[in-house]
Amino acid sequence: MKKVIGLCLLLSCQVSNILAINNGVDVPINEYPWFAKALLGSNPNEYWGGCGGMLVAPDWVLTAAHCTIDIDFTAWQIGALSNPIRGHNGGQYNEILTAEYQLEHPDYNKNNYDNDFALVKLTQESTITPVEMDLSGVVNSYTESKKLWSIGFGKPYPDWLQHVELSFVPKQTCMDKYSDLGSLFSNIADHQMC
Repeated sequence: MKKVIGLCLLLSCQVSNILAINNGVDVPINEYPWFAKALLGSNPNEYWGGCGGMLVAPDWVLTAAHCTIDIDFTAWQIGALSNPIRGHNGGQYNEILTAEYQLEHPDYNKNNYDNDFALVKLTQESTITPVEMDLSGVVNSYTESKKLWSIGFGKPYPDWLQHVELSFVPKQTCMDKYSDLGSLFSNIADHQMC
């Protein structure tokens, strides 16, 4: 199981449909047991809400604020590995837990995705072990040779959780190379990663 070094490994924002899991491969069973899939519907597990997150405490999911700002997800599938929701989940254990409330970062900026974080409180604790997060600030030592993993269901939505290995891109390189894609890439904050 991989350790999460930064939220960017899991959460990706969609900008004019250019960002998603592309060229990903199927995730092995139990690689990311803490992966959480947002669910909507009158029945809490009726259909996928289009966003993912990670279990960071037994009753808290960390996700992107751009996912929750206008949507109240009814539940989260912890340990999500495959679609459809009502299935055997590829043989991986999972739990569907009802969402109690969600909190977006107070300084979230929908124009440049700054502080794009939200916490979702679950109505009960999951028995699945939360993700092990790096709290030591190791990201400050990254170079272009550092390999990171991005995970999600991507587009067009595959039936199995995907992951793809990516190289870390220094802030200035990112701004120089991708600024023609829009303002999101022309002004990356010090606490953001490319």
